[in-house]
Amino acid sequence: MLGPLGCGVQTGAGAVINTLHPQAGSSIAVFACGTVGMSAILAAVVCGCGTIIAVGGMSDHVHIVARLPANVCVADFVRTVKSNSSKKTNEHVTGMKFGWQRGYGAFSVSQSALSAVVQYVRNQEQHHRHRSFQDELKILLTKHGIDYDERYLH
Repeated sequence: MLGPLGCGVQTGAGAVINTLHPQAGSSIAVFACGTVGMSAILAAVVCGCGTIIAVGGMSDHVHIVARLPANVCVADFVRTVKSNSSKKTNEHVTGMKFGWQRGYGAFSVSQSALSAVVQYVRNQEQHHRHRSFQDELKILLTKHGIDYDERYLH
């Protein structure tokens, strides 16, 4: 087991440190957060990247774990992600028009819980074998005492 883990760490961290050469305060996005992706995220932290994004999702939703600098508000971040990804998808995928829903949910995460949250994002396919996105969101909102309107969960 250590061989694949070592390879994943070298590949993920190496890609960030030796290929991207990020400057302190720069942004990085990592899609799919297996061993390689997690190692890339850790290397981005070591390099001092300001915005670090881990992305995982399903066909009907996406989870993004991001570290935002103090001067970037969540609404601006989400707007940028949605507009840029829609534009790029529609430029490169023919036969369909991609678009995002109007709303979004955002939750803050403590540093001590970050690893668990990234692991959760990493295992979306496994989670949704047993629970739909809507049920998952309702449980999360209820657990944290957040009121919600059913009309906005579809």
